[in-house]
Amino acid sequence: MGLAKQRHPVVIELKAEATPVRVRQYPMSQEARWGITPHIRQLMDAGILRRCQSPWNTPLLLVKKPGSMDYRPVQDLLEVNKRVTAAGSTRIPPSRKMTKMDGTEIETTT
Repeated sequence: MGLAKQRHPVVIELKAEATPVRVRQYPMSQEARWGITPHIRQLMDAGILRRCQSPWNTPLLLVKKPGSMDYRPVQDLLEVNKRVTAAGSTRIPPSRKMTKMDGTEIETTT
């Protein structure tokens, strides 16, 4: 996994009127559940994900990688993005920090 060697906290600023959003999970096939389980475990083992109880919830889209049984988790943040400041949703690390990212080929933001 192409993780940055020096990870800095990501600070996301909410709009003053923001309220928690809870979006129902999209239906997923049993095959997709089995395909995503190793990724979730890997992210939890790396400390990137952790179990929590929160009033916020967004669904995962599970995108099948071509020619394999592997799936890529993609989070649908449409409703969350409506509740954060523009600066919080578009902030990109300076190029000097990007050069410290080990094993990462492409980084994108939308």
